[in-house]
Amino acid sequence: MDFREDRPEIDALLEEADEAFDKGEFDMAVRRYSDVLRIDFEHVGALMNRGAAYHSLGQYEKALEDDLRALEYDTEDEKLFFNTGLVLNALERNDESLEYYDQALRLRFDYGLAYYARANTLAYLDRHEEAVEDYAKADRFGVEYDDIYRFWGLSCEKCGRYQDAANLYERAMDEVHDESVLCRIGYCFWMMGDYRAAEGFLHRAIGIDFGEGDACITLLALYSEQKRFSERDAVLRMLSGSEDGMSS
Repeated sequence: MDFREDRPEIDALLEEADEAFDKGEFDMAVRRYSDVLRIDFEHVGALMNRGAAYHSLGQYEKALEDDLRALEYDTEDEKLFFNTGLVLNALERNDESLEYYDQALRLRFDYGLAYYARANTLAYLDRHEEAVEDYAKADRFGVEYDDIYRFWGLSCEKCGRYQDAANLYERAMDEVHDESVLCRIGYCFWMMGDYRAAEGFLHRAIGIDFGEGDACITLLALYSEQKRFSERDAVLRMLSGSEDGMSS
């Protein structure tokens, strides 16, 4: 079909739709992209962007329908495959999502966000060795999310690569000063047999947020393993005193 006569109207609708999307007005964006599709039902950009708007609205089935329909008309756009993978993740169809991330990366080998999304999916599926490789590629190709080093560290930890995990957690601390990351570093040093370093990091975590669950539990377990019962009991007394103070 020839839509040249309708081009000015389509362009105006797309401009309105894109502006609404950028403002976070996703319902309006959906309406305007739908107006475009009533004129040109094969408009890939409108399908892809309406799918993204549906995704932002939590309407994942509709988002998936638009993404798959767009892929019927364009199989060379890596972002389309990437978006489809994200929607499948949202629908908890994680094994299927991997196929779409794979295709996105076949089309563009340096697509950092696709490596990152695939790494998160692999980690969720307990395929941590593969996840570690993809986090490294995401980092290499410019992904700068604050949580990449924490997630990458968790996968290294699950693989028993405790030194690598500790190094990555320390890089995460450069971005976000978080007691839970300090706790993970402490745990890694414990697993490597460096009890003094482990204790130091766990105390730092507790110092940021006294009563932080994982850090306290890990420190108690470390003291129990080393038969340092008086120190373990001191931590228990402090925890008990903290809870009494909160309840009074």
